[in-house]
Amino acid sequence: MEPKALLTHIKPEWQNAFSQFVKTGEATDDFLVYLDKDEDAQQAVEKAFKAQAAAFENLAGEMKKVGAAQISQAATAEPYVVESLSATVAGAMEKILDLPARERIQVMENTASALRASPKLADLRSVVQKLEKAL
Repeated sequence: MEPKALLTHIKPEWQNAFSQFVKTGEATDDFLVYLDKDEDAQQAVEKAFKAQAAAFENLAGEMKKVGAAQISQAATAEPYVVESLSATVAGAMEKILDLPARERIQVMENTASALRASPKLADLRSVVQKLEKAL
């Protein structure tokens, strides 16, 4: 279900708080009280988190195709491992591009949120910047 469709289950005065909660996991005490009392809102949050989980599972599935052994060998820079990882990342990005625009935006926002939480954020940002320059 698309995020805008979920907002129809949220009272108008709580829609911004809902969007913030779904994107970041952060919520005010007032919003949590509302959420605790409103079944429609609870179902909307559950559907939003299920959609996010499914998007991450799809991305993880693509990454698993490489295999844990190959990922650990990537540090050795063996050409076949690098090629395989490169193809997997490119394939995942192409699948994201095949999604409808709203879902694509949601996947990118979810991915950015997950990457921001990584202890390797500075390294990740550097890799993304290098990739952007290479394109």
